[in-house]
Amino acid sequence: GRLSAVGVETWGLPDDLLRPVAVAAVKGALQGHAPETVNYVNAFHVAQDRGLAVSETRHEGRGDYARSIRISLSCGRDVSSAEGTLFSETDARVVAVDGLPVEFRPEGTVVFLRNRDVPGVVGSVGSILGAGGVNIADFSLARGGDRAAAVIAVLVVHRMMKRAPMPEFPPTLDYGGTALSAIALGLLVFGIL
Repeated sequence: GRLSAVGVETWGLPDDLLRPVAVAAVKGALQGHAPETVNYVNAFHVAQDRGLAVSETRHEGRGDYARSIRISLSCGRDVSSAEGTLFSETDARVVAVDGLPVEFRPEGTVVFLRNRDVPGVVGSVGSILGAGGVNIADFSLARGGDRAAAVIAVLVVHRMMKRAPMPEFPPTLDYGGTALSAIALGLLVFGIL
């Protein structure tokens, strides 16, 4: 499917920060998915040219955090979202993905996985990355209340040395990863302003 909408919500932020955060989120959502170069100046124009609906909502009160942002991406009936906050001026964190509470810093290379909540997944992920010579810096987990859905966010420092080939997975358009890109840029702008 094709990305059809980007929603940007803020809690506890001044009104004048909503637009810059929204521009950064749209840039993050389109970056790598648009044939043209997307930057802070043309992000809204590229979105409009592609028929992408952009909504901006500022909530007066605080949400789960004193100040936070949520980016939602829609593709037909499918919606992916990421929420983030600043714990300090320079400590941005993603605090939820698709409604699941998972906390990690949006920096470097993050491997993000959706999986069923069954035994052996964490060990398999670690084994696969280790066999490929990938060094893990941080590993965050979350699972849904129904225990059927879970997510894993792995911050990868670098690939050490090639010990074994990494498994090949079929390429898919992952709007969860795109939402993470959008929230990371939104948090960056939020932190700068």
